[in-house]
Parts: sequence; structure tokens; C-alpha cells
Amino acid sequence: MKKVLLFTLVLFALSCKKESVESNEPLKLPCEIDNFGSIKLINHQSYGINVYLDGNYIDNVAASSEKLIGLINAESYIVKGVQSDGFVLFPDEYNGSVTVNQCRTSNITF
Repeated sequence: MKKVLLFTLVLFALSCKKESVESNEPLKLPCEIDNFGSIKLINHQSYGINVYLDGNYIDNVAASSEKLIGLINAESYIVKGVQSDGFVLFPDEYNGSVTVNQCRTSNITF
């Protein structure tokens, strides 16, 4: 009886097939699926800078520092940097553009 039960278990185990899931498509990164990249803000100035993309406030970058901003939609933007501290009458302003590429980091330097 034990031999019959053991034989049945071995036969059952050998008859099981594992289905393999094969795909010809390579795996995609989240940034490829959702089409985003990142921006590295680099401030070489001796004062902080408020950064705007297409008129929308993004963040403040402290004097002589860097900041990485992730999950930015991959497209072109108008960049504006405005001195946030240390000015007497009018702040310094920086204007330009940047193109954020999918799964890449674009640098903006002030």
C-alpha cells in the first residue's frame, strides 16, 4: 500500500508542468512606461534661487548647492530662476529653456 501511494505521488509530481511565460518584448523601466525624466538644478551663485518651469514654482536651490528633481514629464520647458535672498532692490533673474528626455537627467546651471 505504501509503495502504491509513493508511486502515485512520484507519478503525479513528474506529470506536473510549469507553464513558462515568454515574451519577445524587453522589460521596460517605469520612466519608459510613464515618459518621465529628471532635472538636476545646479546653483554656483552665493545666494539661493527660486526655480520655475513654465511659470510653475518647482523648488529653491540654496547657494552653492545642487538639487535633483525627479518624475518630470519628458518635454521642453521654459526655465526661470529668481534670486531668493541677498538682493537690495531687484533680484537677479535667469531665463532659458530645458528639454527633459525620457529616463535621463537634464542639468540646469545658474
